[in-house]
Amino acid sequence: MVLLQFINYIRIKDWWNYILPPVLCFFYAGLLVHPVPFQLIFKYYILFLILTISIAAYGFFINEWCDMDDDLAASKNNILANTSLLTRIGILLFILSVFIFSICNVNFTNFHCLIIGFQLCLLTVYSIKPFRIKNNKVAAVITDALYSGTLFYILAFDYSLRLHQPSAQEAAIALYVCLFSWGFVRGIRNIFIHLIKDAPFDSKINLDTFGNTISFDKQKKILLFIILPIEFILLFAVLIQLPHPSYTLPVYFIFHLKKYYTFLTAKYSDNEFISKQLEWNYFYEIWLPVLFIVLLAIKQDVSYVYLLLIHLILFPHFLYRVYLSLKRIIHQ
Repeated sequence: MVLLQFINYIRIKDWWNYILPPVLCFFYAGLLVHPVPFQLIFKYYILFLILTISIAAYGFFINEWCDMDDDLAASKNNILANTSLLTRIGILLFILSVFIFSICNVNFTNFHCLIIGFQLCLLTVYSIKPFRIKNNKVAAVITDALYSGTLFYILAFDYSLRLHQPSAQEAAIALYVCLFSWGFVRGIRNIFIHLIKDAPFDSKINLDTFGNTISFDKQKKILLFIILPIEFILLFAVLIQLPHPSYTLPVYFIFHLKKYYTFLTAKYSDNEFISKQLEWNYFYEIWLPVLFIVLLAIKQDVSYVYLLLIHLILFPHFLYRVYLSLKRIIHQ
């Protein structure tokens, strides 16, 4: 019961399947660049996973805590509304203790620690007064785009790249630039969608955002003809610089071109269109991490099948999507 309450308080359902898989995806990508036997990385994989979970939990918990007054004014549900101050402090201390344990054991470089520090600062100033950057129309979008994945994609990739070889030569700077740029544009699209969904609540508290100050037709055009094409090109630029692009790019093109064609031609209602936009994320949330692990098992060390099993247990969305695809084929 206590565990279920804790899971609810840190809003795990809002981020487990959306934040963690793409971060781990680029952890796997780093292993493709600099091969490491599975038995040597397992300990650090678990520690990095715990670290990522603790920081995600911190960000969502602090945001929910600091949103209590605004959510009440906007008649919006807040998970922490009925908790005591002592309970909230206890949860925060537990999250921070898990973070401290993991970061003391992951063997980070100074560069990695700098990213972690910047990430924690962004998560904090985004929500906490007197900063509360989330109330600034432009700064909120930029900050969210950075901390929602961009920084951790760089961290995960560079960390696994240097695992057991801290002095190993880094990947080409162009790869880091493309990965950062893609993560940032991806983050802008996702916060844009979130702001559109939250527009009715934000209007109740007189908060101007891109979700309630731009017409839906213009929002739709920005997503379809500016953000999605840029995001598509940037992720292509990332994949073509990673090992084995002949395996990843065909899947990439089939998925995205089919999805983009559907966005352009399907007669969705406004709400359906926004909800369907999140399906664009399926490639890097569901398919790409599994594809990278399969490549690790085939090209480097067959023991990586154990990592595949762990990933599928933690994130069973892949199996669910395969099931839906097979069901759709059978019924055609």
